[in-house]
Amino acid sequence: MRNMYWGRYALVLMMVMGAAGCAHHKETGYFERDRTRMSQADDFTWLLMRAGVEPEVLPSTEEITVQQAEELRLWIRLMLLDGHMASYGPRKTVEFLMEEIIAGGVPVARSVLSQQLVRFRGRFVLRPDAYVADALRGKPLRSVGPLRVERGAIVAASLKLDTFYMPQGSSFLADPGLAIHARPSTANPVSTAQR
Repeated sequence: MRNMYWGRYALVLMMVMGAAGCAHHKETGYFERDRTRMSQADDFTWLLMRAGVEPEVLPSTEEITVQQAEELRLWIRLMLLDGHMASYGPRKTVEFLMEEIIAGGVPVARSVLSQQLVRFRGRFVLRPDAYVADALRGKPLRSVGPLRVERGAIVAASLKLDTFYMPQGSSFLADPGLAIHARPSTANPVSTAQR
């Protein structure tokens, strides 16, 4: 399963490099639209790709509307079910950003989303395999397992699933700036039941 995702990254990288290296003549082909989109990719697009979002699902508009955020959040929640741990951190980051857009109720420019990624630098999440992983790149730091249920939450050591952490010495501290206190209401009972 892991090789499938790395294969996608390699394919996207080759498309971007090919688009940059062959800019002097027009290429046509099956992946032309994807190649063009990747040549203009911003940091938010790269985060989506790290999360495993397929090129044909990537939004191409200059801003992300509330409806697009709801759709992306649903895609991410579906992808979280596949158990691919290397993408878990980026997926949680995308989910968080989409929930902020939904809670705010107004579109957000892609440039703003790219700038907001600075908030996630040096932040970590607890994965379902009890590893702490980078929120942007997905790289695992170390295992803090085993997992257990405590007060209605899944935890390992003192860390909770679905919480962003910043390192503090040899441990981690929850980042209060990366918490949505009031979850957006939704007509879809499945999405609220998963929280």
